[in-house]
Amino acid sequence: MPSLAAHMAIAKRYMEKNNIKNEEEFMRGTKEPDYIALKGQAEKEKAHFSDAWNPEKPVMQRRESKSNLFNYLSQKEIKTDFEKGYFLHLVADYLFFSCFFPFNKLEEENIPFKTVYDDYEKIAKLMEEKYGVNNSNTPWKDHYQNGEPILFSKKEICEFIEVCSSFDLEKIQKMILSSKENWREKIKEEYYNLQKNILKK
Repeated sequence: MPSLAAHMAIAKRYMEKNNIKNEEEFMRGTKEPDYIALKGQAEKEKAHFSDAWNPEKPVMQRRESKSNLFNYLSQKEIKTDFEKGYFLHLVADYLFFSCFFPFNKLEEENIPFKTVYDDYEKIAKLMEEKYGVNNSNTPWKDHYQNGEPILFSKKEICEFIEVCSSFDLEKIQKMILSSKENWREKIKEEYYNLQKNILKK
């Protein structure tokens, strides 16, 4: 899942592209799932509306089940700015694992999983410089490292931020609720279409 700084960058770019009345509440909603997750694994799964863990499922399905958007929308609405921020966080989490994260590189090059968190700390300064968000008032306030990320480039994470912040949340909500069986395929298709359009510019 993206670092909190990346989530805040996605939220800020979303607010720049859309009319959000209460930006403070929207940003609070964006942070909320990761703040709840600090309480432990069980709380993290509840906060992200994860599917029940099933070791018999294929690896990719287990990864994609960490953030279940259908579960969220079956129980919640996205009418308030807080709820919109929360939903955007879950959308970004789902797409990070299903479309962006280089699992093949991690496995083929036998890279320790700790590298993921090192990379998060290496992009933290970029999030501050490029998007004006930082970890100063979060539990990750001192988590900064110098150097280039190993698993993905700074350019790639910025492109991911642009795509995620370009989603029409109401459209995604309708798409998911009308497609219980194949919402994953539809939202991934939407992601790749947006990515193509954004990279053309």
